[in-house]
Amino acid sequence: MRAAWIVIACALAVAGCKPQVIRVPGPVEYRDRLVVQPIPPALLREHPIATGPLSECPAVAAARRAELEACNADKAAIRAMQGGE
Repeated sequence: MRAAWIVIACALAVAGCKPQVIRVPGPVEYRDRLVVQPIPPALLREHPIATGPLSECPAVAAARRAELEACNADKAAIRAMQGGE
């Protein structure tokens, strides 16, 4: 009976032991991270659409053309920020 208790005690003692895993540090791989520059709010503003009576058609057309050119300039600036041009 005493031998049985010794066997049980040894079995419990061995069951609590587990081998430790030792990790050897290896080389670290660095990955490139793409950082996107935020677009300034001035380039994202809405351009107003000029309207007016038919008698002011040339002035309205000129105002619309000016806003269209400003919009195209904003898009060109955004493309330049992204490396597109």
